[in-house]
Amino acid sequence: LLLPPARRPFFEVLAALGCQPDATTILTKLVAEVGELVVAHGERRLVEAEAADVAICLYSYAAAMDFDLEAAVWSKHAINKGRRWALNPDGTLSHIKEEDPR
Repeated sequence: LLLPPARRPFFEVLAALGCQPDATTILTKLVAEVGELVVAHGERRLVEAEAADVAICLYSYAAAMDFDLEAAVWSKHAINKGRRWALNPDGTLSHIKEEDPR
């Protein structure tokens, strides 16, 4: 499996254990890593490591699903730039759904 360096670690660990990761396994690990990132929030030294774990799992998931994550991010960014946004009471943003012209 030829992957850029950022995508390799999770696959290498599983391969060393004799495992062939599938998308479901990686997605399950991704969810767990996001949980660890939430818990680490606010502690800089922990946040960096947990954010890296999330990124590794996300790149691994994209590879298992056979899509280019970076290209998908840029494509979605272009879509989001064209949308109108509303500020939610909790400080997050949501795009304003356009009326269906049909």
